[in-house]
Amino acid sequence: MNYKALFLNLAFLSFLLTGCGGGSGSNSGDSSNEDLTDVGTGPVLDDSQNDGGEEDTSQDGDNTLTRDLIISDADYSVGSTILRGLSWPHGDVQIGAPVYATFNNSTSHSIEKGISATDTVDASDFTPVVTTDPSNGEPSLRDIESVRYTEADGSSNRWLMSCDNTGSAGRAMVKVYSENNPSPYLAAVPLFNQEIVQGTLQTWTIDNCRQISIASVTTASSGFGLVLWAIGQGTLSNDGSNAYEFLVRIDMDYNKNGAPGTRVGGIPTLVSYVNTAQGEYLSVAGFSSDKAIVASYTQMSQSNEIRIIGDSYNQPLMITQQNKFTGTNGFMDVADIHLWKKNTNDYRIYTVSGTTGVYAIQWDAGQDQKIGEQTYSSGDIQHCTGSITGFRDPAATGRLWCHDNTNAGNLLEFEAPSIAATVL
Repeated sequence: MNYKALFLNLAFLSFLLTGCGGGSGSNSGDSSNEDLTDVGTGPVLDDSQNDGGEEDTSQDGDNTLTRDLIISDADYSVGSTILRGLSWPHGDVQIGAPVYATFNNSTSHSIEKGISATDTVDASDFTPVVTTDPSNGEPSLRDIESVRYTEADGSSNRWLMSCDNTGSAGRAMVKVYSENNPSPYLAAVPLFNQEIVQGTLQTWTIDNCRQISIASVTTASSGFGLVLWAIGQGTLSNDGSNAYEFLVRIDMDYNKNGAPGTRVGGIPTLVSYVNTAQGEYLSVAGFSSDKAIVASYTQMSQSNEIRIIGDSYNQPLMITQQNKFTGTNGFMDVADIHLWKKNTNDYRIYTVSGTTGVYAIQWDAGQDQKIGEQTYSSGDIQHCTGSITGFRDPAATGRLWCHDNTNAGNLLEFEAPSIAATVL
């Protein structure tokens, strides 16, 4: 793979951000990151919004409560519905946690919201927040990321972000929606830029955005800033005969006091790339503001790889010709990655197969070394497929949600399992 530090051309980017209604955003004027501080306490334990759950007071024969503990999609149709991604919002509630999903079918795309059960309230099944019809020129929705924040009036809101591959001039975009006012979309960040690549100034363009992941969020009285990572396929302007895989960092900010059309800023920067003839980026998870976890496949060596990648950082976590999901040699179909930072040094990385299975890595962030790994053959986690999400911040107990391979209309929810303290 060819990794290089690349340089941002700010003049070229001054027009990149398109807000709803045709406005353009600024990355620095109204929402400077200078007064932003790291999120300190992690997820909150209660939600100031009423998410609409209803308590089930029905009782079974022994007078105990019978409740629905599973988030489901009543409209899921095997063979025509595709679950594209899952997201538990960064910094959100743990009790009665919201979980967002993107669904695609033949007639529409949607971002939908479900709510996990509590000790007294049933789980709420998925209901649409955003619905589009790409066949009618409306945005496509692929993958999902989300973050909870507080508006100027003190109300809770969430950003909902998704890849949109229907942009003009063949450019993919990251669309940003406000849950409290989802139509029209809040802003769009086109995924292209002019930078020094292969020793010359040229334009990289992503036309197929596959996955996005939040790495960090900082808050201030004026709003918040976040770093979003994206992977996708596209082109270089000086090389019309090849396609490339790109890893991109997007620095975004939100000024909740700004005028409409100028509240959101976003600048994409290329961090690494590889010719598609040599390899493919499969999945990404934000590790920090300057690093991402990337699962990839290298054609020449036929090796499956998981790495932590930054501008000048490249740390392999796994390089093998074995498919860790199956235990046999061959392509390892990593469809999604979730990172739970259990504490300051204990990072848990869960990768899920596009078919069935989860392979996890335990990483000591203080020592910069892998201290454990495991493929699961028991419990709910063994039935995960395609998409996985969960708590991100330090917590005594982690919670995970994934798509259920045994019942495609359901999510599995379970406590994050430990990872064997061995390196295979």
